[in-house]
Amino acid sequence: MKLVSRPPAAGSPAGTATIYDVARAAGVSPATVSRVLNGSARVVPATRARVEAAIRQLDFYPNDLAPGRARRGTGMVGIVVPDITNPLWAEVALGAEETLRSSGYGVILTNTGDSPDRQEEAIAMLRRKRADGLLVAALRHAGPSLRRARAAGIPVVLLSRGADDGTFDLVTVDARRAAFLATEHLLQLGHRRIGLLGGPPDEQTTAVRREGYLDALAGYGIGSREATAWIAEGPGWGLAAGRRRMSELLGRNAGITAIVAVTDVMAMGAWQVLAEAGLRVPLDVSLASLEDIELAGVVPPGLTTAGQPPADRGRIAAEILLERLRTRLPGGLHDATLAGSGPRRVVLQPRLVRRGSTAPRLEHIAAGIATAGAHAPDRSGAPSRQIAKEHARAT
Repeated sequence: MKLVSRPPAAGSPAGTATIYDVARAAGVSPATVSRVLNGSARVVPATRARVEAAIRQLDFYPNDLAPGRARRGTGMVGIVVPDITNPLWAEVALGAEETLRSSGYGVILTNTGDSPDRQEEAIAMLRRKRADGLLVAALRHAGPSLRRARAAGIPVVLLSRGADDGTFDLVTVDARRAAFLATEHLLQLGHRRIGLLGGPPDEQTTAVRREGYLDALAGYGIGSREATAWIAEGPGWGLAAGRRRMSELLGRNAGITAIVAVTDVMAMGAWQVLAEAGLRVPLDVSLASLEDIELAGVVPPGLTTAGQPPADRGRIAAEILLERLRTRLPGGLHDATLAGSGPRRVVLQPRLVRRGSTAPRLEHIAAGIATAGAHAPDRSGAPSRQIAKEHARAT
């Protein structure tokens, strides 16, 4: 640990406490504070408790860098994501890294594994490393630690709504609209019993996707009470979560003919379970999802999805962060209001990308063929009969 070369004046700005501030508050020497921080056994318990209380009160973080470098800025930006194995966050991080690198910044990438404790550890580590700014896809528990980081002069841009309280810069996708588009697409294909594979039920991001799904069903006269039996939610957003949710829905025997998964990776997990159950996508079950990661267009026959390219989210968030870094106040502190602007709120509008994982419900096709046969010459019905034969052979 590096100590500041000389004591600063009393009353350092909030969130920028030094080892000398802690020593004054605890009534000990800076050397004693250093021994506590380094876990030395040469400090009596009562003194240690006093120092630790002062550290918590002052929100003190030891400086892992040389003092001069910390004052100049480190040239590093921290990116905090919940699951780096999820291609969504890999693409978001790549888009941000490319933009930051072009402006001379490096990146420290941290993975929290959707754990509140690991999230806190990641934010604390980035503060110790004196990251110049943070790009964070945070769980809802992260609000207090992110506000403290911001008070310490570290600009924060959120990549998701989890910890959003309306005061942070934010770049996200309109997830409610995305869920609406995916569900509406399946309804237009004739499906009426449509399952939803959701995330943790206590997360805001889960709730907004559920609302979009229910909005689309309501437009076709399907109420939320009826849809309750078609919704499966729980921990996680990845491949394993998709497998668990799909298995749960199949176990309910709800007669579902189509699925909306709230992430592309969950959809791929669901696809595995459907295949293991002998159900074909899209002939037996249509499958749509949200996000539009690159992999969605690669897996055959292609995954129908509603979203925005994730790399765009990373690029836009990095551009906002760079703007904040350019408007730092004297002394290195940053405050959005004092710097002349309130929080930037960018909500990207999703688009529906139709691919091969969704198809009309067979009964819907049959009804359309019957209607066409009643009102059109025999020759115009030939293509429709051919479609019906193809589906009959497939089943």
